[in-house]
Amino acid sequence: MNIDLIDREGTMIQATFFNDNAERWFPKISENNVYVFANGQVKMANKRFTSIKNDFCLTLGNETEIQEAQEDTTIMANGFSFTKIEQLKNIPASATIDLIGAIFEISSITAIKMKSGD
Repeated sequence: MNIDLIDREGTMIQATFFNDNAERWFPKISENNVYVFANGQVKMANKRFTSIKNDFCLTLGNETEIQEAQEDTTIMANGFSFTKIEQLKNIPASATIDLIGAIFEISSITAIKMKSGD
């Protein structure tokens, strides 16, 4: 189980729970609540598996302690850095970006052929 965390400075980091720890903590952690984490491991982030713009990630294991804290209104509701659609042509294809859009119409599924042949 992966969770994305943000602090009051707007810094984001991904935290990962494995196996029994995911089952242990999943029902106890809620979106938009404030927590204090202790005894996790800090590792270099594998950029292939996260969209968070941080060189590090957390692994939370058996020794991890998590306590809910009082609400902190200084913590941002999100840590997005949106890219404008017209800027997409200047961004490398392998880059990860934050983009927001609206769906105006849904139609039947159609197949398209990509440049890569997929």
